[in-house]
Amino acid sequence: IYGSALIDENLGVFTADESFYGFFGINIDLPFHSCVYEEDLPKLINAMKEVDRGDISRTAIRLFSEGGECIWVYVKVERAENTKDGKKAYRISMLNSEQIAEKIDGVEKAITKYSHYMSFSESFFFEYNIEDDYFRIFAIPDGCCTIDLARGSLEECSKKIFAKDKSKSLDVNNQMFCDALRAGESHINKEIKLSITGSNEDIQSYIAKGKTLVDNLGRRQVLGTVSSARVGSAVGDVELITEMRDPGTDLLNKRAITDYVRRVIESKPNHNVTIAIIDVDDFKTVNDTYGHQFGDEVLSDVANIIKNAVGRKGMCGRIGGDEMFIVMEGLEGNEPIRSVLRTIKSNIGWLYHNDERNINKITCSIGSATYPVDADNYQELFKIADKMLYLAKEKGKNRYVIYHSDLHYNYVYGEGETTEKEKKAIYKYRKDEVLRSVVREYKEAAPDRRQQLYEMISIGFGIDTITYYDLLNKKKELLYGEVQDKEASDKDDGSFLIAENYIETFRANGTTAVDNVYFLQQRFPVVYENLRALGLSQAVLYHINDFTYPGYIVMFGRFEQEKKWAENDLNSLALLGDIIAYNKVINP
Repeated sequence: IYGSALIDENLGVFTADESFYGFFGINIDLPFHSCVYEEDLPKLINAMKEVDRGDISRTAIRLFSEGGECIWVYVKVERAENTKDGKKAYRISMLNSEQIAEKIDGVEKAITKYSHYMSFSESFFFEYNIEDDYFRIFAIPDGCCTIDLARGSLEECSKKIFAKDKSKSLDVNNQMFCDALRAGESHINKEIKLSITGSNEDIQSYIAKGKTLVDNLGRRQVLGTVSSARVGSAVGDVELITEMRDPGTDLLNKRAITDYVRRVIESKPNHNVTIAIIDVDDFKTVNDTYGHQFGDEVLSDVANIIKNAVGRKGMCGRIGGDEMFIVMEGLEGNEPIRSVLRTIKSNIGWLYHNDERNINKITCSIGSATYPVDADNYQELFKIADKMLYLAKEKGKNRYVIYHSDLHYNYVYGEGETTEKEKKAIYKYRKDEVLRSVVREYKEAAPDRRQQLYEMISIGFGIDTITYYDLLNKKKELLYGEVQDKEASDKDDGSFLIAENYIETFRANGTTAVDNVYFLQQRFPVVYENLRALGLSQAVLYHINDFTYPGYIVMFGRFEQEKKWAENDLNSLALLGDIIAYNKVINP
């Protein structure tokens, strides 16, 4: 529903188009504000006030149709000429939120389609913003992201890729091309000489075709293509575009992706550039078990997963047999990096899960590092990411490792003794070792050894406190960690766990998980208050599911909010909780 109307300052309607009347019907005989959702009326009035200050204002409000349906609309408000009797007039234009979504979907589909069309082109593309003196020549090798061959002022770019004559001045044709760009000629068709790679040894002739466009602010921009002019060759040196692609995965090949990341780092000092190396685990076994044709299918599917996860954040390439490589720009902190890598790892692990061929699970290992946070040049950055990939493999595969200098410096550079923190970090990736140690040793372990085992659990699963409750006798024992509030801890005897039938939320394996303590606030306020008083944001509780030993609980707590508890971790903590609780009962 798209409509526009002329209204006064009291929201009375002077006139409107057919769509507007069609939507409101007889309702429009009422004051317009009666058709606006009450809570959204101030937004519309504020938008009109903004217009009085000389601005065009936009907002989103809910309206009631003739049939009483409440619908979100996007509203643009503009000032119109006052009426003859001096009343203020406003032009409002509305667009249904569903139509906005449809238009966005249509635009995204069009962008994707034409980007892929451009990726098949045997030309490079250029743009020149005349007022800003910004020139850029680029390729679109993967239908998603671009590779800049040169960008900057026209003079800077001409020094990099435009051929010179013997006097070291611009070639005559190149000078004519630059003059045409600066003048903003309506149509440009020039033969020019360029070195796409920047080397004087591969200067070739090209045809540059372009057109000058003017936006609604009067700013001029020249857009165009650069194609080979060599007779008898369809693409000439522009074959670089197709040569950039790896034929098996349609990702950039090793040369293209490494040239790209070097160029980005060199052209954007102090701009975050994250790289990650992705290796399909045991790929040789995949080939040997299912054949090389299936191996090619795996690489193609993995490449698609990587491209979808990275999207427009960066570029993807293949640098070896089963090794992929991604470059992402501008990601601040580890969370956005972790989000991409987690998506890649999880989706690769989901491949073929329902396949009739009964394919074993495909997994990957990933190592990542970021410029200039971790290294000040590409060679060092790649070395660090490669080491992190090796560490991911060493710790059991099917995982990603993001470089942290305080944890991994000595591992990468091999200098001095491994720190205690680094030794402890190993367990974070070896949860199976923690399980084996506790299963084998806990029952007979002396108190000191039990403390070491608790510490291993803490490091391996990111646990801050381990608490044992005897609900029958209202007793509590803090097995590991330190409390944040001693007074609250002293009052805690576990009674809150019996309140409000909270025990009924425990699953068949004896566990209940608190992913976010605030989720308990409405349904289990007493449990919420006690966990908050203990300083906990997350917890996993294990209850001995045995009538012989009822009322014994082990709680693993976290002070800081982390990601949702993994299902594998819940199963592992259930086993650890059972061992601890059972042995505390029979062998305290």
